[in-house]
Amino acid sequence: MFSNLELMIKEIQDVIKTRLQVQGKSNASNNTQYTGAVDAAMSIMRKEGLKGFLGGISSRVFWIAPSSMIMFTSYDQLMKKLAP
Repeated sequence: MFSNLELMIKEIQDVIKTRLQVQGKSNASNNTQYTGAVDAAMSIMRKEGLKGFLGGISSRVFWIAPSSMIMFTSYDQLMKKLAP
């Protein structure tokens, strides 16, 4: 449960960070000016809703799930080998 919450929070932070970085590079095609992280979050929520934050979460899940599975399986196997 907490890993899902963590995933959602990280996704929201990543969307805000990316939007702020992109606006600095190319503001000609996108006339949205964010004054900071809070302004970006409020603007995204107002204009796009929750989907604006979590639209790309499936790619993050497909990236994180295999590595988590490998890590926990390796840990489990190692603990079985080291157990007396």
